[in-house]
Amino acid sequence: MRSYRLDAGAGLDGLRLDVSELPVPGPGEVLVEVRAASLGYREA
Repeated sequence: MRSYRLDAGAGLDGLRLDVSELPVPGPGEVLVEVRAASLGYREA
């Protein structure tokens, strides 16, 4: 699984790509795949 991580207080220089195993949901949990996300004009 690919994800982007942001180190607190580091600004854009703290943004890094992280590759890890797909998480396994536990009892009473579900795994949700997010295919797209965006920020609105006022959120950026």
